[in-house]
Amino acid sequence: TLAWIAGPADAFTDKAHHFRAGQRVRKQIAVLNDSLDTQPYRVDVEVMLGDDAIATFKTSGSIDVARDVFVPIEFDIPATLAAGKVEGSIKLAAVVGGTTHTDTFDF
Repeated sequence: TLAWIAGPADAFTDKAHHFRAGQRVRKQIAVLNDSLDTQPYRVDVEVMLGDDAIATFKTSGSIDVARDVFVPIEFDIPATLAAGKVEGSIKLAAVVGGTTHTDTFDF
């Protein structure tokens, strides 16, 4: 099984890391079941900007054998950011069957 942070549905391999204040960010969580049984899954996502969590997403379900699930996530970068660069990240914690997967996407 696998789980990772991917680009949006219309640009799956997009790796854009630079976003402006007020911009909407679109990504998706890809969950893959390559096992021989249907597996339950849980996805927890936290979006951080500096030290602040600006969005969280949680979902769960089951994924059939040799299937993928794509969970869209969208959030807005606050329009009221101070001038200059602010570090951000999307943090994924997923469990597929009994296997834990983590991923981080820095922006």
